[in-house]
Amino acid sequence: MKRSLLVVLAILSLLAAACGGGTTVDVTLEVTGPGGSVTLDMGDLEDLPLTEGWGGFVSSTGEITIPERYEGVSLADLAAQVGGIEPGMGLTVVAEDGYAMTLSYDQAISGAFIVYDPSTGAEITPSGPLHPIVAYARDGEPIGDDGPLRLEVVSDERDQVVDGHWSVKWVNAIEIKDLGAEWTLQMSGLSDESMDRGTFESGANCHQASWTDDEGHVYTGIPLWLLAGRLDGGPQHGDDAYDDALAEAGYTIEVIAADGYSATIESALFHRNDTVIVANQVDGAALPDEEYPLRLVGEGLTGGQMVSQIASLVGHFPGDAGDGEGQAAPGADALLTFTGAVTQEITLSADTAEALEVVQVTVEHPRDGNRDYTGVRLNDLLDQAGADAAASTLIVTASDGYSVRVGFADARACADCLVAFNDDGGFDLAMPDMEIGAWVKDVVSIEVE
Repeated sequence: MKRSLLVVLAILSLLAAACGGGTTVDVTLEVTGPGGSVTLDMGDLEDLPLTEGWGGFVSSTGEITIPERYEGVSLADLAAQVGGIEPGMGLTVVAEDGYAMTLSYDQAISGAFIVYDPSTGAEITPSGPLHPIVAYARDGEPIGDDGPLRLEVVSDERDQVVDGHWSVKWVNAIEIKDLGAEWTLQMSGLSDESMDRGTFESGANCHQASWTDDEGHVYTGIPLWLLAGRLDGGPQHGDDAYDDALAEAGYTIEVIAADGYSATIESALFHRNDTVIVANQVDGAALPDEEYPLRLVGEGLTGGQMVSQIASLVGHFPGDAGDGEGQAAPGADALLTFTGAVTQEITLSADTAEALEVVQVTVEHPRDGNRDYTGVRLNDLLDQAGADAAASTLIVTASDGYSVRVGFADARACADCLVAFNDDGGFDLAMPDMEIGAWVKDVVSIEVE
């Protein structure tokens, strides 16, 4: 009987060793980069330099996971195993179920993440450096059901958390490769947001919708109505982030391309419609250059509404400035300010502009052909403001928040560039021989930089 008991205890001991933590955990992490590929087990990971810190996150529904103590290997040290990572490259962390998140060079190496107060969820300035790691231990123990490996962004102090999409569970692969240009989707309306690439890709992973064009190409991305819910003035997380009543009452989203081309989409068309999407991929890959980084596609859209190279979304809501109700769009009281590297800031109104030398020019619009414009030469106004001759850029901003940078030397070389009067009593830029993005409507400020 004693011998049988000893055998049972021996077997249980072996089983416990096989299921325990430390180097006995069955782990493989495949890392691929410019120098080839390596497969690391738990022992290999523990032999690499240790990076540890406090990691927590806020989910898309606003739920906060308080920071816990994680131990692991920094992405920089993992990248060094396969030739390193250089500016212009990205690092994609892949989970067992195929979920993937791509970090830019600045994120992977410098820890460039947005952080939040773990007690309130409010965005804050980072209190110290952030370190993205592949973690293999939490509070000194194996990670367990959420592991055995996971991506975590840790810091030296327990006073900040990051967005939940940067916490990836069940990591089993890392791939380093050239990354397309970084981008940000600017969104403005009753609430504003600058959505970076990582945030958009996380949303596309979690809320992916698809649409197939007439040639069988499958576009995937985020439904427009979900993005509208982030600028309609309500909560930006959770089930009530989208205001159904507001959409049913009617508003529009202006979809603006990098070159200034825009299309207006009625809320009735995208209201809880998963077939109208802002796509970031086609046929499982990044969009081609002529559409990159984002394209609006979907059922019921005309060709002109399928905007490529999307840079911003602007919501126009009843009673909001610029929608024709409530506060007025630029009109008789519209003002245009010249600021920045000038000797004298000036503010232009329709009345003061007409007191200057008003000219009429016929120039070719990039899309509409030859058109007549009446207004004041841009160079005359730059002269009046005393613009610094060493300046490099004009930052031009419209009433809806759209902004574009124009080369200072290009503007100075353009004799017929005009601050033109528009029919609403405001100002438009007429910028012959420049891309359409520089032909800004309803200009409210020009900053010399």
